[in-house]
Amino acid sequence: MREHRKIIIGLTLLLAAVFATYWLYTSERQHQRALTELANTSLGVNSTASEKGEIPELEVQLYFHHPDAVTPNADLLVSEKRLIFQNNDPLVMARQIIDNLLDGPMEGGLPIFSAQAQLRQVHLLDNKTLVVDLSKETISQLTGGVIVEFSALQSITRSLIENLGEIKQIIFLIDGNSQSTFAGHISINQAFM
Repeated sequence: MREHRKIIIGLTLLLAAVFATYWLYTSERQHQRALTELANTSLGVNSTASEKGEIPELEVQLYFHHPDAVTPNADLLVSEKRLIFQNNDPLVMARQIIDNLLDGPMEGGLPIFSAQAQLRQVHLLDNKTLVVDLSKETISQLTGGVIVEFSALQSITRSLIENLGEIKQIIFLIDGNSQSTFAGHISINQAFM
């Protein structure tokens, strides 16, 4: 009788563990789906709100690689004005600015990033530090050595800090991880200002 009771208790505990595992698994899958949908949602040019003119636009100054730059100095970047959608959330604004930078210049600058370049995520820390997480394809496609690498970092840093008062410095991650260098030349162990 005692043996049967132990077996029944053991089976009950095993069944409870299986149900708990299944519940945790389905909850995590739903959470991951929600995060994926949120990450894929963006304010695009073709959105219905923008078509109706319901979202106010803001002019920002973006910085791209100067076509004649051969040394890392003040003339490394060329500015270009762009319109983005105004928003009270600095992360939404930062995402728009970086997406525009990754798309490349429309006027006199040179494109730095390839079509595979992608912003994974942005996070704003309490000390006005923005964490910019780029895909590994963003850096693996950079060609041109230290000058292009420095231009890429300065392009993102300067465009964000000059347009968003909530941001004072930038930390770069690649595929969610800290790296010693951006693309083999410039150290990204410290924040950029």
